Formats: sequence, C-alpha cells, structure tokens
Amino acid sequence: MRADAFEIECFFGEVYSAAEVLCGRAPLLKSVHLRNVRGDGSQWLRVSAVIGGKSTRRISVRDVPVNDEGAAAAAEKKLADGLTLPDSLIPGQYSGELLVTYDGGEKRLPFRVNILSASWIPTDFAHAPWLAAWVRTSGDRLRRFAADAVNVGGADALEVFRSIYAALSERGLLYQPVPTTVWPDFEVVSDPVYVLEKGGSCADLSLLTASLLWQRGLSPVLLVYPNHMTAGCFPEGADPAFETLMNRDEIQRMLAENRLWLAECTGVCTHRPLSFQESLLSAAEYLKNSATPCCLVHLKRVLRGGVVRTLPDSLWDDQPVCPSCGFNRFPISSEPSMLVCPACGARFTRGIPARPVPEAPPDGVVVEPGVLRYGVDRSGAFVRKCLDPDREDIGILARWQNRPVSRISAGAFENCRIRRLDLPADITRIGDRAFRNCSCLTSVSLPEDLSALGSGAFSSCGALASVRIPGSLKIVPVFAFSGCEALENVTLEEGIERIDDQAFAHCPSLKFVHIPASVKRVCKTAFDPGCRLILASQETRLDN
Repeated sequence: MRADAFEIECFFGEVYSAAEVLCGRAPLLKSVHLRNVRGDGSQWLRVSAVIGGKSTRRISVRDVPVNDEGAAAAAEKKLADGLTLPDSLIPGQYSGELLVTYDGGEKRLPFRVNILSASWIPTDFAHAPWLAAWVRTSGDRLRRFAADAVNVGGADALEVFRSIYAALSERGLLYQPVPTTVWPDFEVVSDPVYVLEKGGSCADLSLLTASLLWQRGLSPVLLVYPNHMTAGCFPEGADPAFETLMNRDEIQRMLAENRLWLAECTGVCTHRPLSFQESLLSAAEYLKNSATPCCLVHLKRVLRGGVVRTLPDSLWDDQPVCPSCGFNRFPISSEPSMLVCPACGARFTRGIPARPVPEAPPDGVVVEPGVLRYGVDRSGAFVRKCLDPDREDIGILARWQNRPVSRISAGAFENCRIRRLDLPADITRIGDRAFRNCSCLTSVSLPEDLSALGSGAFSSCGALASVRIPGSLKIVPVFAFSGCEALENVTLEEGIERIDDQAFAHCPSLKFVHIPASVKRVCKTAFDPGCRLILASQETRLDN
C-alpha cells in the first residue's frame, strides 16, 4: 500500500473519567475512517500513541481491505476500540501524539485529553454510583441493629467494628453474587435493610457494613475494585482530608500503621465464615495481591464534598421504571438517554412517566426477557422455560413485574448445559424435572426457604459433585438426585423428615451420608446398597 493510496481520519476522545481509565474502558479514538483505500500486494496498518511519555499498546490490521466497505468498517472498529489510555495515568490534562504506520510511510497526529478528577470515581466506578445514596438513606432499623450489636460505653473504634462484624456473622447471611449474565454492564445493589435479612453480594455487604459503622459514629470507607468491594473505617477521631485515594502503596501503609481498618465483608457469610481477625488479614492480602486498580472512598468526605449531588435523597424516587414490565433496578445515570430494560428488552427514554404495570390475569402473563421466559399468576412470578439450552451461565432475576420470583416450573431447565446454579433467595418451589439431565451442572445452591422439590428435579446431573439440602424441605422426593454419578457429598440439614424412593439411587460416588435426627423415614431404595447411612437418631425408620 503506497503512502498516497489512502486517507485516514482519526477522531479523538477529549474527556474521560478516572474510573474509565482505571477500568481499561477509555478508548483514545472515538472512531477511525479509512478513505480512498486502493492498491494491491502486502497491506497493513498500525496505530500507536504516546501520552505523557507513556506508550499505549500497538494495534495492527493486516490485509487492509481495498474494495470491501464491510470489511473496511470492521478494520476501522478494531483500530478504534483497541487503543485505550494507559491505566497508570492519573487525573489531569495530557498532550500526546498518535503514530500511524503503514507500508508506504507514517503519519503523526497530535492530540490533547483531559482525565477528570478522582472525585468523580464514586459516581462512575463499578458499584459506586449507588454507595452514597444507600448510606445516606439508612433508617431506624439499621440504627437499632448497630446499637444492639455494640456494648454501649468504653469500646474503641476497633472494638465497635469487631462487634458489628460479629453480629452480622451470627445472622448467617448468605453471599449472593451479582447475576452478570442478566445484562453485560448491569450491576444489582440491594438496600442494606434487605441485606441485613437476606445477604447479598460483596458490594451489598460492604455497603451494609459501612452503614452500620456510620450509625455508630465512625468514619466509614469503601475500597472499590472493578469487580469487588470491601469496607472499613478510620480510628476514632481520625478524619483524613482526601475524598478518594487511588495510591495502593499509601493505602497499604495506612493499614500497616493502623491508620485504617479494612475487613473482607463476605467473611460474614455462612459459606465462607471468617473470624474478624481473619477478615482483616484477607482484605489486606487481597489489596496486596490483586492486579486490578482500586480506589479508597472516604464516605463522609465524599458526601460533604457534594460529589453525589446528582443522586436523589431516596434512591427509588427518581428511578426509571420499565413501562412494559415494571422492572426498576437500573444503574443510576445522569444522561437522559434511551434505556434498554435488562428484564424484557423494552426500549424507553428516561423522564417519560411510566404507566402502571397491570395486575396479572388469573391465567398468567408470559414475557421473554432474552434467555429465560418468565410468567406471572396470582401466586407470583416464576421461571417458565430456558430458551437457550446451550448457555453455560444463566442469571435468574430476583423480581419480575415487581413480584419476587418464587418458583421454577417443571422441566424449565431440562437438558440445558448450565454449569453453575445460584437460585434467588425467594425461590420456594422447584418443579418436577426442573434441572433433569443438566449434564454440565457442577454445583447448586438451594435457597434456605425452599419448601417443595419436584420428583426428578436434579436427576441425571452427571457432573454434580455436592449438594446441601436445607431443613425447610421436609421431603426429599423420588428420583430427586438419582443418576448423579459424580455426587460425593450430600449435606442433609436438620428439619428434613423423609427421604423417598430412589432419591439418591445410581449415585456410585456417594459412599456415606449423615442422616439428621429430624428424619423419621428413609425408604430402602433411597440410596445405593453400597452407601453407608450414619443415623443421628435410633428412631429413624429404614423402610423395607
């Protein structure tokens, strides 16, 4: 390709937030246009940039298309999307030079960019758009819990932190990962009062902890990563002047000198219990070993500084509501742009009053929000069918049409290739054959309040290795886990009363099972003959 064989136009971005840069989502070029491309033989194009003395990685396109507009557009997109600002750049104004190299020569194009103040991070960074609103709207229930959790009088800040952590641990909260499969950039953050009862993600638990520390008069902080969050506080009386701090070395020094305490808040969960001391060590270790950027947010300074003025006093007062299905868990955004509902796919513009969502008729309303088909009837919302059986990761919405999703229909995921299953906490019923022959399913977390499990619900799940069955389920039905060849560990909780025929038949890897005292009857064929049953009570009846 000769130097005069084409024209290239590069359109630069000019303003970026520090959060976009830290997360690697700040493309230098808005777009690239190739014009008058012609010639033959070896053709290639390379774009690189130097910004403030720091080089970006080079982006190359081989075999630049000559007479194919579609292929040329693909090459333009690759060049524009692939060149991002170095994540080591701090807020400020920078000048740089773009170097375009091709077969016949090179071109140099100057540019300027402005990276906005780090104070913008609380309104841009991952979960952080929600953080100040949640802490600010903490109510009486959290205040009472914080007061009850801590002995009044004499306790220093660290002891207050320890007491709150211990009180949360005693509640047996559950970790509920963010269902990222619902929508690529969708973040779900729950109200701290809800989290206090049900548990939540790392962000939920961190915001809950920060709210409780605030109620006890301490100065809480959040350490925010692109994919994680922890919480902590400063010692009593300490009030550093910064709003946000992105210097990892300085944060580590503050921890080492006891000028800051951070806890791994997911340690309060039942699946990964950590003592308070272990949680402090875990948070410090994550900070030390994680390769991702982080930001320490000083909540009281951020709020006093007015960084979150765009957030409403009550988070839900100004929340958009999908006019089609009533979904109302959208990330906060100051832009009045077209919104796409993550639940049903409807498009609407922020600011248009939402029409009320009608009550479901007796025969149910069925809507298809992408991967899953949901339904609504008088008893609530439910999952009716998986529409993409080859999907390996599937997220189930906690609410549908402003109603909790409380059950999964018979055969809803039958023969699907789903690998992991985390069910919403409000699921109470799972229908017959709901997950039958999900051969790739390796783990399942059953909700604590599950009251009904259909026959053959998890039969022939050949990769399933372990399962915990909550005590709320009184009867383990026929064929419930039969044919699960890899099943090695079954935890039956106190409260289960009966295990029916062939519930765990044809599970050759299952060698022994502890039967709790609450179980009154175990059918003879419930387990394979080679499986040893350890009875907690002599009153348990083994039927012939």
